[in-house]
Amino acid sequence: MKNFAEKFLDENPDLEKVEFIYVDFNGIPRGKNASPKTLIKASKGGLKMPISSYVLDVWGDNPKGTGLVMSGDGDAVCRVVENSLAITPWSSRKNAQCLVSMEDGNGNPIYADPRHILSSVLKRFEELELKPVIAPEMEFYLIDQKLQKNGHPQMPLIPGTNRRYEEVQLLNLNEMDDFEGFFDLVEKSACLLGIPAETAIKECAPGQFEINLLHHDDALLMADQAFLMKRSIKNSAKKFNLNATFMAKPFSEHAGNGMHAHLSLVDKDGNNVFEIDKDKQPKGIFANSIAGLLKTTPDFLSFYAPSANSYRRLVHNADHAPTTLSWGNENRTSLIRLPEASPSATRLEFRLPSADANPYLVFASILSSVLSGIQNKYELDYIVSGSIRAVEDRLRISVELSETPDGNVIWSNKYDRVKEDIFDVQDEIVRKITIALLGGIEISSLKRAHRKPTANMTSYEFLLKGKDNHHKFTKEANEEAIKNLDLAITADKNNAQAYAWKACVIGQGLYRGFTEMTDEKMGELLALLDKALEVDPNDFECHRMQAEVYLSMHDFENSKASGQKATNMNPNDPRVISVYGEALLRLGDVDRGIDYLEKAYELDPVPQGQTTGDRRLAALFLGYYLNNNFDKCNEINDKIVNIDNRTWLLNVDIHKNFSKDYEEANWFKKGLNEFKSLDWPLEVDRYHLNNEEKTKSLIELAGNV
Repeated sequence: MKNFAEKFLDENPDLEKVEFIYVDFNGIPRGKNASPKTLIKASKGGLKMPISSYVLDVWGDNPKGTGLVMSGDGDAVCRVVENSLAITPWSSRKNAQCLVSMEDGNGNPIYADPRHILSSVLKRFEELELKPVIAPEMEFYLIDQKLQKNGHPQMPLIPGTNRRYEEVQLLNLNEMDDFEGFFDLVEKSACLLGIPAETAIKECAPGQFEINLLHHDDALLMADQAFLMKRSIKNSAKKFNLNATFMAKPFSEHAGNGMHAHLSLVDKDGNNVFEIDKDKQPKGIFANSIAGLLKTTPDFLSFYAPSANSYRRLVHNADHAPTTLSWGNENRTSLIRLPEASPSATRLEFRLPSADANPYLVFASILSSVLSGIQNKYELDYIVSGSIRAVEDRLRISVELSETPDGNVIWSNKYDRVKEDIFDVQDEIVRKITIALLGGIEISSLKRAHRKPTANMTSYEFLLKGKDNHHKFTKEANEEAIKNLDLAITADKNNAQAYAWKACVIGQGLYRGFTEMTDEKMGELLALLDKALEVDPNDFECHRMQAEVYLSMHDFENSKASGQKATNMNPNDPRVISVYGEALLRLGDVDRGIDYLEKAYELDPVPQGQTTGDRRLAALFLGYYLNNNFDKCNEINDKIVNIDNRTWLLNVDIHKNFSKDYEEANWFKKGLNEFKSLDWPLEVDRYHLNNEEKTKSLIELAGNV
């Protein structure tokens, strides 16, 4: 009797190629192409592929510490996932694809296989006679295949025009129609691949869309389908000279891409065990599940947000991305949303995962948290409820904080305000709830970190445009950024960040030579920062920028003071603690400076606007250089992709004391060629070293190399 592979080949005699695919830890497809005959072999005995390929980094390299490569990089047997075998409609030739899963020689699943990790979690649900019903919503951008000059992505052209999409149009059917051919191919692909794609919608940013998969009770199959759907979307886009990106935050000024997961649990008879009470509050297993997610989500954060870019999506007021451990009925700003639904459709929506996360690990993490809640009978402690009524420009806001499950009211209040006061009301509610739960202990830190946003959306829009132009690093964009920020200030003279960012843009112009360095320009820059802090003395971003400016002026004491204020307000912002660490280095507090720079690198190894961690590593290199820890300098130097002139010169200074062998090293030759025409006295001055003798010796060294 013929097996599934033989039947498939009989049905497709003109098949030219088969792709055998498995998913690594980063959610990247890996595998091999083979002839159709190989499918028979794979279906009966399996294919061999190296186990280490599951734990490659995003660049496809073997990371240190796994032990797999050094142990001989052994093979494992890849078994075909039968229901994944299908024709690929986007291929120019008749090709097929299938998923594979790895086993060792004894038939045991490989521990690093994400499919196995999810499968092992699902077995624990079987023991409870429960089945998860799960369905993802996957957001993505269609972007131009051609990048901007600075390497950043750009929106696609509107079909038939030379204009790019710029407008934010949620649920815009016209934009869907513009890409009708693409969505037709995606729909066709989903049908052929057996993927239950239910709906496609236009999301809130230009060129951003969402595909929703229809729920079913096979979570492993759903993870397969989610992965294959993403691959289908990417390949379909290429047929229309576009790229599809699931990157968490491809555009700083627009919404990020999430992979929201809807979840319910059914018993052995198919009945939904998630229930709500008459007040629409979750009870029983439903409440346990939510409590488990709230309690253990931090433990799985690296699976939900797997890259530095992921955390640029998870910021306050950033298009509904969650930033707190919270849940709410019909609340898209919460970590867990409970949609309004019939009893059979009662479910939760987990809104944290990035669209570029591995769906197998995302599902496994969510379900592990739910299991923890159920088995440990975790309960929801508190609930905030309320209502908002609007009449013309006035608001009536009712808020109540109560304990669960007994409903005992801890605090309640009503607020009658005009719409312009909405931010102030929000802050007051947060303070009152914090006091009710924790007493006054957290209020001081809450106040320190508070930044009052502008309520003027026109001003906010110009602020975002100014920041975007600032990060293009060209003279033209620099000039445009100043215009944008002037308009932001005109629209709202109390927008503190607009003043601060204008100062930053002027500083960039002076540093990069876009603008002539004059006392007048420096005075304007400092006046803008003073104005920003006059408007909002609690804005840590303004204090950070002030620290940066003072550092560039060699005013290290004031740089330290501003950096310390910013750090006290927001001690986990990598940009804040990085400039504070830089100031500490210059003042001789090298060990503490290194500690802050190490933390900045750990929190955000690839800073905004960068493609590698070179900038962070270069700062650490300087710290260890000043600490005379040259072994650590060598270790950091090996990690740097594109060495900057400062790190190169300091490296030369280190090596010249030992031997001349360094002159044959690639890093030396490359730097010698790249930096030979630099104005070295100017560049060394920009190192901002608080040591005249060392500065003079480095200038002399540069002239003699």
